[in-house]
Amino acid sequence: MRITIVLWLCILPFHSLLAQNTTAEFQERFALSPHGDTVSVRLSRPFVIPSSVHVADDSGRTLPFTFHSRTNRVVLFRRDLSDPVSALSIRYSAVVFSVRPLYALRSLEYGKPQRGGRADSTIVTRPGGMFSDMFGPELSKSGSISRGFLVGSTRDLTLSSGFRLQMAGKLSDDIDILAALTDENTPIQPQGNTQTLQEIDNVFVEIKHPTYMATLGDFPYAVQSGEFVRVNRKLQGAKLSAEYSSSTPSATVQVTGAASRGKFYSKAFNGLEGVQGPYRLTGRNNERSIIVIAGSERVYVDGDLMKRGEQLDYIIDYASSEVTFTVHRLITGASRIVVDYEYADRQYTRNFAGVDASAALTNDIQVRANYFREGDDPDAPIDLVLNEQEKTILRNAGNAPATAPGIVMVGRDSLGIALGNYAAVDTVINAASFRFFRWDQGGADAVYRITFSPVGQGNGDYRREGIGRYTFVGIGSGDHAPVVLLPSPELHEVFAVQSTVRPFRSVELEGEYAASSMDRNRFSSIGDGTNAGNAYHLKLRYHPEAISVAGMDLGSLDLSFSQRMKQQRFTAMDRMDDVEFGRKWSTDSLSVGGASDELLREARLLYDPAEGVTVSAGYGSLDRTGDFGSTRWDGGLDIRKKEGLTLQYRAEQIEGEERTRGLHSQWFRQQAAAEHPVDIVVPSLRFEQERREVRQRATDSILSASFGFRSLAPKVTVKEWNGLDLASEVEWREDDGAYRGSVIPFSRSLTQIYSVSLREVRDFTASSAVTFRDRSYAAEFQAQNQAQQTTLINLQSRYRPFSQGVDIDLLYDAATQRTATLERYFYKVRRGEGQYSWTDANGNGTVDLNDEREFVADRYDGEYVALTLNSEELRPIVNLKSSARIRFTPHRFLRSPTGIAERMLASVSSETFVRLEERSSTTEVNRIYLLDRSVFLHPLTTLMGYQFFQQDIHLFEFEPEYSFRFRYNQRNGLSRFASGLEENYSRERSLRVRLLLTGDITNQTDLVFRDDDAATASQINRTRSINASVLTSDLSYRPERNIELGLKIETGEAEDASAVRPVTARTNGQTLRIVYGFQGNGQVRAECIREEILLGPAPVGYSAPYELTSGRDLGKNYLWSLSSEYRMAGNVQFSLYYSGRTTPRDIVVHTGRMEVRAFF
Repeated sequence: MRITIVLWLCILPFHSLLAQNTTAEFQERFALSPHGDTVSVRLSRPFVIPSSVHVADDSGRTLPFTFHSRTNRVVLFRRDLSDPVSALSIRYSAVVFSVRPLYALRSLEYGKPQRGGRADSTIVTRPGGMFSDMFGPELSKSGSISRGFLVGSTRDLTLSSGFRLQMAGKLSDDIDILAALTDENTPIQPQGNTQTLQEIDNVFVEIKHPTYMATLGDFPYAVQSGEFVRVNRKLQGAKLSAEYSSSTPSATVQVTGAASRGKFYSKAFNGLEGVQGPYRLTGRNNERSIIVIAGSERVYVDGDLMKRGEQLDYIIDYASSEVTFTVHRLITGASRIVVDYEYADRQYTRNFAGVDASAALTNDIQVRANYFREGDDPDAPIDLVLNEQEKTILRNAGNAPATAPGIVMVGRDSLGIALGNYAAVDTVINAASFRFFRWDQGGADAVYRITFSPVGQGNGDYRREGIGRYTFVGIGSGDHAPVVLLPSPELHEVFAVQSTVRPFRSVELEGEYAASSMDRNRFSSIGDGTNAGNAYHLKLRYHPEAISVAGMDLGSLDLSFSQRMKQQRFTAMDRMDDVEFGRKWSTDSLSVGGASDELLREARLLYDPAEGVTVSAGYGSLDRTGDFGSTRWDGGLDIRKKEGLTLQYRAEQIEGEERTRGLHSQWFRQQAAAEHPVDIVVPSLRFEQERREVRQRATDSILSASFGFRSLAPKVTVKEWNGLDLASEVEWREDDGAYRGSVIPFSRSLTQIYSVSLREVRDFTASSAVTFRDRSYAAEFQAQNQAQQTTLINLQSRYRPFSQGVDIDLLYDAATQRTATLERYFYKVRRGEGQYSWTDANGNGTVDLNDEREFVADRYDGEYVALTLNSEELRPIVNLKSSARIRFTPHRFLRSPTGIAERMLASVSSETFVRLEERSSTTEVNRIYLLDRSVFLHPLTTLMGYQFFQQDIHLFEFEPEYSFRFRYNQRNGLSRFASGLEENYSRERSLRVRLLLTGDITNQTDLVFRDDDAATASQINRTRSINASVLTSDLSYRPERNIELGLKIETGEAEDASAVRPVTARTNGQTLRIVYGFQGNGQVRAECIREEILLGPAPVGYSAPYELTSGRDLGKNYLWSLSSEYRMAGNVQFSLYYSGRTTPRDIVVHTGRMEVRAFF
């Protein structure tokens, strides 16, 4: 698809160019000189058709000639002419193109002389160039194209290519184009912490015309029509639309065919008290290994749509499929969270087709029809391989989930080493023999390899502990089972037609019919007779613009009646019902949706007796045949006055009946809100109450689904007061719960929310958002609930006084979240692009991507990178992030120092940076908030912690002749991995001196003292205690402006005190370099490096940590490289890189890379 788009766009301008050409005939006459043996004349028109040229003399006699198309010349030889010729008449045809004979990147034009000036006194530069005129003067574009290769002694030849093009503008007077094209694929997902996503892999071409539009490539697809059609997709393909418009009739049609990037799913769950996240999203079958399609999510809290962004409501990690709410959106145990999203599971290629057509037959009759088809291709799996046995299981499964055994016995190798990772354990449970499996990777009895799948809580016997590790927790007590869920390809089709008729000015009739077919398993025809379902919707609306009686204006009215029927087998493409549909009709805890046919009737009245006043009332009923029924009444009053007064009140009464279990529900809700601005102060008040009683009809006893609450929340907002925006809100809430057949007080909570925003005033900006929440529980419920205190803080400020000579930047962010123990997982990449190599430490010949023992750090030829992932079980924590940066630059406000003290102060500058990060499960959360470092990096409560301090002091930082920098930094870290705790400590003290020895010789010398300690059980981040000192001196000589000769000398010593006896490594290295620059066009750089590592006496079996030698091999190492970058013709860049090395463990290794990149 992408190659097709690229070729199409490249051909498009030439097609437009050719479409504008015509062929014309021309005749020219030339007078000839009587001298010379050759006659040569040049035709004035370019693009001459050679076969059309005809040459004659004045009498019309045809003459022999030769035509040179390259020079556009006609040549005759006098010896071929029988009679003297004094003139020529030449007739020919030429293609007329709208191109200029000369193109230049820039051209100069001489403007008209000013009064009293000369004609050449004004020169105007205007852009020119072939591409400018070829694509059109109103079309802007940018991009690049590259071709290259990579080859080496330890790798195969790899070709690389890249193409990127962005353009926008007009192709003609009525055709606009917008395009972003590339043939480069990247797996990088955009970060989900901003409101606008930067999707770097988006490729599309969009052409607009007054009557049609076409989109090719990646595009969002959204259609909302009537009651049953809601489609939101991220697609890759083509979308065409056309419009016919006159007064009446008029029509539009849109046709789409594309590959769907993901599957739609909606996940609903309740928030946890005091936990902002992360909340994990899963697939339809509880799969965790999914990727949420970037930008496809819609997050709702209590029915309100949230906004993505660190300074808004939530952020999302698309790769790990986790949603975390910011401090600006408090999540409590009463928060109702719904997330609609698309996800990719890379099982089958998924295709989408859609037709959306609408027509206005008259001003009072509109018709719209939709057809959508979305399905998996069973013959085009992606990361899925099915054998014949598994396909047979799918054929026999019908629409039910299909599973295959996940237990495989792999036995032992020829040396008797177990090749699996699980061992069988035979036992007796409930007087019956039972076999379960225990994780035992590397054990003598681990002869089984087992695949586990999520099957839902209570349906499995195992619980996931980490990557590849599952633990038996009892029969029916887990959520995983040793089976393989076989994904079945699906096919979903929906057809809908809607019409709207206005027989009278104030009367409107709407009708809609929809049919769907949902085949859950395209491999099987079993149960296909139950795939289809249908639905209809009817609505009558009466809305006169004004009502008057006897000349008295009684306001306006909007009255509507509607009925909707939906069969249980009808399946919409996306969410069809409102997000709060379950609460609206009391189905959220009484009935399972879709279990039977559904009939919904509603009547609604909106009455506006006066401007700014609206009275509403409604009645409705929901009936699910033989299963459930409910009725609801609601009413409300809305007053919005011009002077700013706002009053709102709404009340609802819902009664539900679940017939199968004999349950009856009564639910009363009311809400009120008031607001009245007074100048810049806006006071407001919000009140909400709910009470729900769910009873067993037979016993009249109250069940646990019963609850109630009351909340009162006053708020005061101050807007634009001396650059300040202030807001303060306090909420009191009392919750009731079911206890021993009664509804009694359950908990009390107090929530305080404060925010301050200061725009830049006198070099100072600040913003803060602070939330405090305390929740306590009644004595009857304290056994299952503990008192909760939630604190959410976000503080940011910056102060830059004295002409920014002082720059202070502060950040403090704290929230209660959840996190898990960390695990390392190794991901394979191309050779040389990773940091680790596989060693088969357990000897089973299989790469275990979660076994650290099998991987070692590799400086040159690494094929794996280590990823840090969360394990399964999440625990509540406090997540704190705090930093401070202070930059002191007296040079900025002492521009012209006079005295000795001012000159000394102006020569000094400094920068201080402090960063603290802590994820802690401590119960003493206040000590975390108050930055009590005694509870930071605690081995029992810290899950991940990091502390960093750096102090730089500069002398003469801005002097070109000499400068000095003193640096001190210190890092402390602690992480809790599944393999155990990892504690790290490092410290650096360094001095840097820069000197301009002569006009062409400079030197930079660095003296560094470094400590690097680690206490860990990890195999790749090994225990160590290293003290190192390194002296480096770099001498640079520039005999010419574009030539640099350099010599770098390094010597150092490092000692590892973690061994039985200290081990010393001595390092010395020399680097020679030559750099030649092509001014404004590029440079060539050559380097030769010699490194020698000498290891002192070491205990038997000692293996030097990677950090002791900085990854260098023991002995003598030689490395050399040659690189060049050169810009040709202003917009073509050539780059060449070659490197070689020889180490004590390797033969000579060569690597070369070349690339040519053109910009336009």
